[in-house]
Amino acid sequence: MVINHFAARATITFKQLQGHRVTVCQQWACLLSLKTFYLSTVNGKGPLEEFESNELDSDDQWLLSSCRRYAGSHEKSRNLLLNQGSFVLAKMEQMSEVDIDSLVKEVTKLYVEAAARISRIVAERDADNESTDELPAVLPNELVRLEHSLFCTNVQQHRERLLVRWTDTEIDIIEQEHQELVAAYHNEAPLQSALNACDEKTTFDEAWSIVKGRFKYLFRFCGGVASVFPGTSQVESDFSVVKGEKTMFRKALVDLSLEGILHAKQFDELKGL
Repeated sequence: MVINHFAARATITFKQLQGHRVTVCQQWACLLSLKTFYLSTVNGKGPLEEFESNELDSDDQWLLSSCRRYAGSHEKSRNLLLNQGSFVLAKMEQMSEVDIDSLVKEVTKLYVEAAARISRIVAERDADNESTDELPAVLPNELVRLEHSLFCTNVQQHRERLLVRWTDTEIDIIEQEHQELVAAYHNEAPLQSALNACDEKTTFDEAWSIVKGRFKYLFRFCGGVASVFPGTSQVESDFSVVKGEKTMFRKALVDLSLEGILHAKQFDELKGL
């Protein structure tokens, strides 16, 4: 029952990561949300400083992760078990207190270790499909909170690539439109309200539809250059020797192979006749 509770939330996150229009920041937010959920389930704390870890390590009511940066409450884990319904309650009544304590510790460990390991995941990749910790702002609700000097620095990092198809004037317009977007955010109440309503679930298309076709050069820059993931989650490349990525036709190969098997069986049946 606990494993089902644990896996159900992970499944939701995996589906979110696989979206075709998921941006880098959204992937990071999905992982952060999953980590937060697992920690809150066991009233977890972290990341911890060394002195905090030492204090909790001497308390029997807390369990530290192997990296000692996160901790979970045994009491909260026991409540999680008790909240699984009458079936679990009946089973626990048949167990000794020693076995229950052991079970509670294992449940705490499950959630705390998951949170700790999720915190170390690097799902972001740069244009060369290498790990990167930088999360470029690509949505208007993110850009309005970004210092213009920092945005210009981000643009300059891509300047060499931009010059392949963009002129110097067009690159300057990108930076100018960022200033115009920030000004519009502060001066137009409806726009400010709509952008403030965006969250980690807001898609790239939904966020940019709010500005109704304005800031076209800025939109092209964010959609074509700064947004690293054009398709499905690059997380898939972590599980591939060739760092490949499935396309939107990922199921087509399976469908074709099944169709081939069916045709082969039908052909064998015909030969038998």
